[in-house]
Amino acid sequence: MQLLIRIGRWLFALALIAFGVQHFIYREFVTRVVLSWPATLPGPPLAALAVGTVLIAAGIALLVGWHTREVAVACGVLLLASFVFLSLPVARADCRWCGQWTSALKTLALCGEAWIVAATVTASPRVRGIMSGAGRTCFAVFLVLCGIQHFIWAGFVSSLVPVWMPYKMFWTYFAGVALVAGGIGIVVPRTRRLAGALAGIMIFSWVFMVHLPRAIHYLGQQKGNETTALFEAIAFSGMAFIIAATKGR
Repeated sequence: MQLLIRIGRWLFALALIAFGVQHFIYREFVTRVVLSWPATLPGPPLAALAVGTVLIAAGIALLVGWHTREVAVACGVLLLASFVFLSLPVARADCRWCGQWTSALKTLALCGEAWIVAATVTASPRVRGIMSGAGRTCFAVFLVLCGIQHFIWAGFVSSLVPVWMPYKMFWTYFAGVALVAGGIGIVVPRTRRLAGALAGIMIFSWVFMVHLPRAIHYLGQQKGNETTALFEAIAFSGMAFIIAATKGR
């Protein structure tokens, strides 16, 4: 179980480093870590490079195990601030179930993952329980939203199913049900570990079936959006694996 937790941390760290590198490549905000930037603040080129530096440094620190708890907590706080002050206003201006909500809740889910990583190296059972619970809730909300969107925007989602797979609408609805079930399952103590394991396997399979081929196909286009989605899937699968490996009551 400790190995699975370490793998989950490494996947999260790898994603942070990749997001940071993207900020240097495009010199603007191209990931869901920072969805928008206030016009009154300096940037975006300078601010994007600053955020990219922080992400790369945090990812390397988590990868090598340097002050894991402190770095993860700091990442969680910064991601929460990004969600509240930068992502949420953009999402509220969009329609109820539209894509900006997906992007905003990806920021929230990454925030939750940072807290879950911190919880794995926290000695106090009470603090560990609070951070883990908050992290799982953030992730669960994101999964449930994505599951609902699979039904509302089924036509678009079905276009993401690999061309070699038949019955595209079946897999669209199947994934929607699985995401909702996974989100609910990880907040229920009795099903938490099973839901985390199954969600992790499902999302990690999408890394190779969906996101990697699209990232290669659109390489250099869309300002890295597909590459961002690839590393988000890597991060979220790592989060699910940590949940699956963490003992509950």
